[in-house]
Amino acid sequence: MAETLILACGALAREILASLSPGQLPHIRLQCLPASLHNRPEHIAPEVRAALAEYRSQYQHIFVAYADCGTGGELDDVLAEYGVARLPGPHCYAFFAGVAAFAATAERDMRSFFLTDSLFILLLLYALWLLLNARRTVGIARLRAAQAIAHGHAVAA
Repeated sequence: MAETLILACGALAREILASLSPGQLPHIRLQCLPASLHNRPEHIAPEVRAALAEYRSQYQHIFVAYADCGTGGELDDVLAEYGVARLPGPHCYAFFAGVAAFAATAERDMRSFFLTDSLFILLLLYALWLLLNARRTVGIARLRAAQAIAHGHAVAA
């Protein structure tokens, strides 16, 4: 049985699994919450609370692989209730870059944008949806223009 649980954001799953060499750390188990919680940060603390309540009796140690992630300190309040630590910093991006480097980058240019693979996939899917919707819209516009021309109406280019 694993002694330690890492309760993590699903957006960090690949990186955490890569650092847990198979067979080398059998005492550690990874359990991820959905990466989509980042879309609604107000749900992160309640979801972590529910997971901690479920797993606390099963593990000697639990570590939460989340930064604050937009919870406004609510996650820290939950973790204080359970005596559990988390990643430092305001966002998991700060964890990857290092909290000081993250702060310096954000200070240098407030327009800095940090992209994870899961966010990239979400943006890619959204762009695809826009493209397909635009093609549909253009197709409908062309059809309406053709209908107008067929009925002898002038059509603006």
